[in-house]
Amino acid sequence: MMTKEQIAHDLAMVYMHNRYGITIEGSVSSGWGEIETKHFPSSSKIEYEEVELESRDIWGLNKTEKVEKGRKVDSILQKMYADYQYAYQYFYDLIRNF
Repeated sequence: MMTKEQIAHDLAMVYMHNRYGITIEGSVSSGWGEIETKHFPSSSKIEYEEVELESRDIWGLNKTEKVEKGRKVDSILQKMYADYQYAYQYFYDLIRNF
C-alpha cells in the first residue's frame, strides 16, 4: 500500500506537470543517464540585471552597468520548488485525515 507521503508527492508532481508543462526526454538508471528538458532555458545561460552606479553621466543621470544575476533557470527552479512544496503540503493535508 502506498504511503500518504507518496500519494501527496505523486499528486504534487501531476500538478507541477500541468502547471509548468515540463517535457523531459531521456532516461536515468542507478543515478546516471541523460535528460533533456524542452521548456527551460539552458542552465548555462547567464541572466543579467542593470544596477545603478554612484557616478553620473554627462546628463546628470546615474550610470548603470549590467551585472550577472545568476543563471536564467535559477529563478524558474526556485519558483517551481516553492510551488511543489505548497502543492505537496496541500495534498498531504487533504489526505492526512483519511
